[in-house]
Amino acid sequence: MELLRHEMEPYSCDIMGLAEVRWTGSGEINGAEVIWSGEEKTHSRGVGFMLSPRSRRALLGYNPVNPRIMVAMFDAKPCNIAVVQVYAPTADSSEEDTEEFYE
Repeated sequence: MELLRHEMEPYSCDIMGLAEVRWTGSGEINGAEVIWSGEEKTHSRGVGFMLSPRSRRALLGYNPVNPRIMVAMFDAKPCNIAVVQVYAPTADSSEEDTEEFYE
């Protein structure tokens, strides 16, 4: 996480989308510095966000849709915004995984 924090700084990045998080379930750590959505039992797939202190203060909530899709809502001006993080199946994935994702 320290490396990711360091990578966000030079770009003044407030929200970094993450893929292949590989943490089970969904949740947040360090006061929502990282929020994620993963598989329930296996350490595979998973998406999430790393948030700066500024974006954490603006976080209204998040919806861990499934291990491949997560939505975070932020208080912004002139209107609130929703940021979607998606991890689509790769070319190496099974046809079944790909079809399930696009459904």
